[in-house]
Amino acid sequence: MWEYITTVNWIPALHIFALAASLGSNIWTTFFSGVIMFLHLPRHIFGNVQSKLVPWHFRLLTIADVVLLFTFTKMFPGYNTAPVILSFNYRDPYLLQIYLLLASLIGNTLNLMIVGPWTTRVMFDVHRIEKSDDKNQKKEAAALKQAKRTFNILHSLTAIVNLVSLITMTS
Repeated sequence: MWEYITTVNWIPALHIFALAASLGSNIWTTFFSGVIMFLHLPRHIFGNVQSKLVPWHFRLLTIADVVLLFTFTKMFPGYNTAPVILSFNYRDPYLLQIYLLLASLIGNTLNLMIVGPWTTRVMFDVHRIEKSDDKNQKKEAAALKQAKRTFNILHSLTAIVNLVSLITMTS
């Protein structure tokens, strides 16, 4: 029985598994769990829960992207060299798939390493300012307004990158 398990068999299976994990996690987190929690939890609790769940979501997407790139280049070995990839031939569907996977990997890695943690820090700053009972109301109002504005920009950027990742997985 084990003689049938070769690289020819397990690489496509791993590719499908990584694609399913990426799509499933992205669709569930984006369209179901986030919306349900947003509608039914107080805002600060929702933010705290998201601060724990979203980094794991980005880790899963990043790992899945790495696995997808690895398995794709193993399944199509003519496309795993730098000169071929750097030819930027968008008419070749296999190269286009590699470019889409690279775009998803770059975006998810940025979300995991930079934008996600930055967004979480700003969200906790908003929570801290909202809970403070500082006597200087004008200073607090200006700081809260700026923190909320920064949070909205960062959250929008994270959401856009997450949707781009979802689109690249379905292309």
